[in-house]
Amino acid sequence: MNRFLDQLARAPEAGAGAAPAPAPAPAPGAPGVAGSLAPPAAGGAPAAPPAQDWLAGLAPEERAYYDNKQWKGPEETLRSYIQLEKLLGPHGEGRTVVLPKDGAAPEELAEFYTKLGRPAAADKYELKAGDSANPELMAGAKKAFYDAGLNPKQAQQLLDFYAGAETTQKDAAAQRAASELDGLVKELGPQKYEEALARVKTAGVRFGLTQEMGEKIELAIGSKAFLSLFAGIGEALAESGLPPGSTGAPGGVGLTTKAAQDKLNALNADSAFQNRLNSVNPKVRGPALEEYEAALKAAHPG
Repeated sequence: MNRFLDQLARAPEAGAGAAPAPAPAPAPGAPGVAGSLAPPAAGGAPAAPPAQDWLAGLAPEERAYYDNKQWKGPEETLRSYIQLEKLLGPHGEGRTVVLPKDGAAPEELAEFYTKLGRPAAADKYELKAGDSANPELMAGAKKAFYDAGLNPKQAQQLLDFYAGAETTQKDAAAQRAASELDGLVKELGPQKYEEALARVKTAGVRFGLTQEMGEKIELAIGSKAFLSLFAGIGEALAESGLPPGSTGAPGGVGLTTKAAQDKLNALNADSAFQNRLNSVNPKVRGPALEEYEAALKAAHPG
């Protein structure tokens, strides 16, 4: 291109200097301008320009990769890239993850779980568990979810499944208990059934059985077995001198609530007992105080 411009610069201006040399005359017998329209002579067709190899600049390993893919040209290569961009995103932000290998380092696993949506920490899970959920149990569950690499949606689904299973279990237990109790009422009759409940209460109070503890035992063994077991215990206590409904507390063994109150009234009216109760000597006052507190507890259980 520069040589062409130089030649133009050296060419004489129009009307200046020597006149341009005349064009060479055509060779004898050579056609004029119209001769350019004549077909080329046989065997004289111009050769097509050689095809350029668009892969010529690739490194050997890149050329080997291309040959292994067996693409059939640039068009097919471009289509393959378009599909890859649809998968990874136009800017390569990536919507795919690589599974960690067995024995991967904790850091690698943490990065993998983060890409899957795991929160930054166990206490960052925002889960719906109901107002009756045990806070300590929920904290333990969140830690387990975090250690397992669960994202919030997965953790919530697992929590919902557990809550649903627990509700189903409780409903089934309640239906089973109602059915068993109805059967017991029919089997024993209303009066004997109430007497059995009184013996259950006696056994429970005697051994410090709370309602929560009793419900767990009843859930585990069934209502019929629970009633039979503790009614039997209460009956054995009654045969040993502890009437149904009494507490059996020390100093009040064998006392019903009414009997305990009668004893409490008697102790309050007993001047000798009151002297012992108000004694400055701990050895004298101690046993009296223990007896009085036992009678008070028996008269006012709970």
